[in-house]
Amino acid sequence: MKIAVLSSGYGFVSRGAETVVREVSRRLRTHHIVDIYGLGKGEGVITVRGLRRDTPWLKGYGGFLRCTGSGMAFHFLGLPGTVYHLESFSFAYNAFKAIYKSGLKYDLVWNNVGSVGTLLSTLYRRGTKTPFVSTDHGGYFREVINLRLRPDCVVVPTPEALVRNRIKKVEVRVIPHGVDIDMFRPDVKPLDLTKFGIRRVEHPIIYSSSALEPSKRIPLLIRAMKELGEGTLILTNDGTQRRAIIEYGQKLLGSRFVWLGVLPHDVLPRVYALCDVYVLPSRQEFFGIVLLEALASNKPVVAQKSVVQARIIGRGGILANLENTSEFASAIDYAYHHDFGNEPRKQAERYSWDKIAQRYEELFESLIGNTID
Repeated sequence: MKIAVLSSGYGFVSRGAETVVREVSRRLRTHHIVDIYGLGKGEGVITVRGLRRDTPWLKGYGGFLRCTGSGMAFHFLGLPGTVYHLESFSFAYNAFKAIYKSGLKYDLVWNNVGSVGTLLSTLYRRGTKTPFVSTDHGGYFREVINLRLRPDCVVVPTPEALVRNRIKKVEVRVIPHGVDIDMFRPDVKPLDLTKFGIRRVEHPIIYSSSALEPSKRIPLLIRAMKELGEGTLILTNDGTQRRAIIEYGQKLLGSRFVWLGVLPHDVLPRVYALCDVYVLPSRQEFFGIVLLEALASNKPVVAQKSVVQARIIGRGGILANLENTSEFASAIDYAYHHDFGNEPRKQAERYSWDKIAQRYEELFESLIGNTID
């Protein structure tokens, strides 16, 4: 197979969607030709021109939307309601422009750019009869749009993400995200914090790699650590709330708060190895690959009560109402003192990327020559 993969953040962002693209594509490349189109640079990516979310112009636009609260209104008016909408449109348009100019012929397009990518993939299919798959990384509303545009298949990571929407001839396949169980494992050497100027840390060491964004609810975790009264909180990521979260963490926790910044992906297993408990404080996650990374490292996890989180975590951690500070702190304390044995690791092994990539490969092969148009 020759596959074109669309992923706007590829090459300069390393979050859930980009991780799925990287891990699945790496395994497909052992038997197939896989071209990844992204706005970033580096090995394995065909760089496309477009508006990136980390540029001053888009950061300013994002600030305007947050200050005015106009994002939702813009969205319903058909205008870009987030910086990601602008990024996705400029990227998808230029990606297909580059494909047409190159004269390359693909057997299948794998879209990871939401409804904008689905729309342009639909137009590309009409002209070339090339089937395409859209993997939904964003939730219910985007999934509805994806279905209305009639891809050859929509992939969602959990049964809960399935829309109860009867649209004929559109297949919806549940394929969960995965984890590299060889990279994230219990015997990894812990990160040496002295290289960051940190001599001593107090246990339990609590780790969260969530983006410093409002939806991730990091302040709830900081307050829970304050309630716990012991231990060190380590954060490794960036986001629009970086300054506010760092100031808040230092104010409430003092030296018990550590922000290591954005670390290379291959360093993260050493941070998991360092911690005693991993925490994902978000109210809701479409999936939560970071939970699998922690579990594969055989670390217990604490997360918000939800059906999705319960399925991912299994017996490898504890769920709680994280909006209740006392309950949140108690969950962290329980996770630290309870002996989970090898349950976290066993749970993660069910989601190895090798198994997930095989399911994608089987899906892609089944669609070639069977486009719905």
